[in-house]
Amino acid sequence: MQSYNSLWQIIPGTIKRFPGKENIKGSANMSKLLKFLCLIAIFMVSVPLESHAANSSYQLFVNDKKFEGQYQPIVRNNAIYVPMWGVLSELGISPEWDEKYRTFRVNTSSGVVFFKTNSPMIIRTELNVNNFDGGDTSQSSDKRFGREVLRLNYYPIAVNDVVYVPLVFMTNYLNLNVVWGENNDIQISGGNFSVEQNLKNLYKAWNDKFGKTGNSYSNYWYAYNYEGFRSKYFNTAFMYFPQQLANYSELAEYFNQDLWVYKPSDLFTDVGLPNLTKVKITYIGDGAILVNDGNYDYTVPISPLAEDSISGFLTDNPYKAYNWTQKAWDAIRAEKIMIGMNQDMVVMSWGYPKRTNSYEGLYGTYSQWVYDSDTYVYFEDGILSSIQY
Repeated sequence: MQSYNSLWQIIPGTIKRFPGKENIKGSANMSKLLKFLCLIAIFMVSVPLESHAANSSYQLFVNDKKFEGQYQPIVRNNAIYVPMWGVLSELGISPEWDEKYRTFRVNTSSGVVFFKTNSPMIIRTELNVNNFDGGDTSQSSDKRFGREVLRLNYYPIAVNDVVYVPLVFMTNYLNLNVVWGENNDIQISGGNFSVEQNLKNLYKAWNDKFGKTGNSYSNYWYAYNYEGFRSKYFNTAFMYFPQQLANYSELAEYFNQDLWVYKPSDLFTDVGLPNLTKVKITYIGDGAILVNDGNYDYTVPISPLAEDSISGFLTDNPYKAYNWTQKAWDAIRAEKIMIGMNQDMVVMSWGYPKRTNSYEGLYGTYSQWVYDSDTYVYFEDGILSSIQY
């Protein structure tokens, strides 16, 4: 099937070159040019680009010591961002980088946070006994510390390969203290805690609360010692968070944008929306998203580990991408196929087949597509010629 995934298109003829010297004639044109250049200069001064952020406007202090790092605070979207590596290292915090999924893990004084640069999505887990769902004695292998999947307004960004974190992110999600002083002084503190000691304290409180109900071979969630607790709830528990965050972040790229339901995908199997319905993603949560068709919200379950969740949507308008007849579109929306359809139409209606067979005959190319329930679809030179159920 033809793929349409471009987010930006440059239409030929819409971009004009600025005239060169040979096109400037007379003092009147020169006067207009000078006025134009003056306006450009004023605009450049007035726009607060991060590259023009006045580093001297903010004095950054970390644990009462003036921050002398190579990179200083920048301003973007009316928010102040500080360089992550330099500041967190001064606070004794070491972010962990996942190269495959390009995510960061930060162990805070009260939990764990996963995030990506230039993505509003984060996953946060607070490690305290009140956030653990092991309060009953029923057998379960998935008891855990609760987590949140959140979409933020202000989130870490990368500028010229430097990672910057907004101050509000530091206070709300990294549990650090940010205090404003006189003359735009910014004081950041709250690091230099012991992750290991915090975990030991947590294990003691956890064992005091759940030891009597958990100490049974039927309760697989229970840890019998600190080492087992640390392995289960601090290491293994977060193993798939980078992959899950990467998938949530991909969905966030299309948040509140026009999308078209691709019903043959597994994503919409149990959702009552016709094929090719135009929708917008209005909410991204842990294990589900909300899509709106202009009238109602629909809950769409998603697997955080599923690869390419956005494949459940068409990201460009199919009605503009394909010049098909109204009869063909009506059939596709109803998830039906009919004689005379081309292969792209069949894929749009039924999805891709489980397997295909083709051969060159005396009078053309013959193809067989095999779907579920032993349904066979036959094409002659790319046109649907017969269906066998």
